[in-house]
Amino acid sequence: MPSTSAVATIPDDGVLLRSLGFRFAPDGFSVPATARITERVDQENTVVAVFTAPGGLEIAGYLRNTLPDQGWVITADDNSSLLFERGEERGAFTVTGAIAALSLRWDPQS
Repeated sequence: MPSTSAVATIPDDGVLLRSLGFRFAPDGFSVPATARITERVDQENTVVAVFTAPGGLEIAGYLRNTLPDQGWVITADDNSSLLFERGEERGAFTVTGAIAALSLRWDPQS
């Protein structure tokens, strides 16, 4: 289960993943309020969201601005893709064409 120690302030233009129906999303993790998620995985150790809106570059910009405030460290940022971590939690975001995908996982053995 993701960490419950991080306290984050959700930006005015954001929404918690948990508010979008992701039971297992990490505490305080937000995405743009205009997010349109068309595919999802919501498992105890993995959350995946596929976005068709807003544009992937806009979501990437949102994440660059908000992840540090949520306690995440961005470890890679290149070609519209991000890698980030917080304790044992790991995240990845990538853009391809008209869709973008976010993957969050936590597994002490990975």
